[in-house]
Amino acid sequence: MSIGALGAYYLFNSKKKLSETFLYKKPLQIFIYTILFIYLLFNENINNVVWDFIFKTPIFSNLLIASIYLYIIVGISTAENSIIKIRNKTLSFLGEISYGIYMYHMLVIFLIVLLLKSVLLSLSPIISTILFYTLAIGITIFISYISKKYYEDFFIKKRYLRFLKKKK
Repeated sequence: MSIGALGAYYLFNSKKKLSETFLYKKPLQIFIYTILFIYLLFNENINNVVWDFIFKTPIFSNLLIASIYLYIIVGISTAENSIIKIRNKTLSFLGEISYGIYMYHMLVIFLIVLLLKSVLLSLSPIISTILFYTLAIGITIFISYISKKYYEDFFIKKRYLRFLKKKK
């Protein structure tokens, strides 16, 4: 979470576009994506002193991997020259309501289990699993949308109006 906060702080306070910085030049992007790919596929099978230090040292390695994921998330979502582009309406919508998804998903899962446990147990495991995840995802997205539209946007607008008053 704190690595993500540092990334957000950088984006908010940066005077340059990410595309203009050395961090998001194509050769460095290719290098970082390649390192992550190798790490994800072969980490347990690589036995090398340097690799072990970089990717198997408890605190350092966790911070490094979190930083690599931050680099990728920030690059994909904001850098115009990102070599990976995954922009579409569905992902944009889910990004808009992501705070609500984060906040409400466990509550929704708990309520589904509490209210539908006997129904889910009476069905076959495959049907029960499909029904459970369909309900959990659908209800979470619905509640998150309602929360964003009628609750979060109210406070965002209020904060924006306060910002405009300070600017005058």
